[in-house]
Formats: sequence, C-alpha cells, structure tokens
Amino acid sequence: MKPGASGSVADRNSGPFVQGVDMPGMISCAGARMTLSDAVLVVLLADRIHGTDAAIRSAAKRCVKILPRSQRDIVFKIGNSAHPRQLVAHLCQHLSV
Repeated sequence: MKPGASGSVADRNSGPFVQGVDMPGMISCAGARMTLSDAVLVVLLADRIHGTDAAIRSAAKRCVKILPRSQRDIVFKIGNSAHPRQLVAHLCQHLSV
C-alpha cells in the first residue's frame, strides 16, 4: 500500500473504474458491451501473452458470453477448436487493419 493511503473501501471504489458507472468504450459489469473487434483483440492478446491453447480457449469462451448473439460465430469456433493457436494464427495472417 502506498504511504498515506488509508486503504478504505471508499478509496478503492473511486476513480475511473467505479462499478455501475457507464463509460463509453468500457465494459461494465451491469451492461456489458463488446464488439467483435474487441473479442478478436482479447483472443490475439491471449495468444501473444500466454501462448497456450488453454488460454486462448478460455479467453474466447469468456468473450462469447459478452458478445451479442449475432457476432459470436467466429469466436465460438475459436473456443471450441481442437487447435485454437493455429486458428488464431490463420486469423492473424488474414486480418486487414
């Protein structure tokens, strides 16, 4: 803990990440919004940071829960793939930024 910080609940619940406050572009607990681009970024980062099939599968399955039903298809396929790293590598090669 930093010197001078009281560590009270009020201190930790202040700032830009207060629960229940809807901020544009942020995922909140109450009204979670995510786009397909966000989900693909999360999956690519899981591959880059962790580099395991289990991490990619876990990240994809978490994103599927938050995505609108109309955008779940590709992320659902990544999460249920036998080799998600290969699928993510293929996706990464064919991304247009």
